[in-house]
Amino acid sequence: MTSLVADGLAAFRIVRLVQTDRITQPLRDRFPPNRWLTELMGCSYCLGVWAAFGVRLLPSWLRQTLAVAAVAGILSEHYGD
Repeated sequence: MTSLVADGLAAFRIVRLVQTDRITQPLRDRFPPNRWLTELMGCSYCLGVWAAFGVRLLPSWLRQTLAVAAVAGILSEHYGD
């Protein structure tokens, strides 16, 4: 069960990284509008499914790191920077 929660948090972190983080804005800007990849990146549910598949392919230490980063990001948003 712990692995499931950690993997879910890791997938959540990947979705946030791709969709909303400033660090990936230049990457998002490269895709022209109305392309399937742009639409995929705009749909949290769709991207989450693919992120979850990808998370299972990552080494355990990287999945755990992403899970910790997700918790830190959630707490930061909730309690302020």
